[in-house]
Amino acid sequence: QIILNYPSSAKYHGTEGEIEVAGLDRLNFDTAKILEAFSELGFNVVEDRNNPERIGAGHLSFTIKEGKRQSTVTAMLDKVAKQDNLFVVTNALVTKVLIQNE
Repeated sequence: QIILNYPSSAKYHGTEGEIEVAGLDRLNFDTAKILEAFSELGFNVVEDRNNPERIGAGHLSFTIKEGKRQSTVTAMLDKVAKQDNLFVVTNALVTKVLIQNE
């Protein structure tokens, strides 16, 4: 949705993957007024906070899928949790990650 609303933001966002990122279709009245006030004070209003060249105020993006908050667990881990080749270790120091294609 962010890329559709702000095509110039495409280089800062992927379009494939398990986690969906979306912005708001429209700002609510309070947010719009706050951003207007920031602008009047001389601050930038930022369309996309992922843009590394922009500093200022803007609206947030959300990880939401089908109306529900999406986390790494719900997007990725739940799908593979029962696989035999997944090992979860806590309180461990990792020095190298090996990824092998089958």
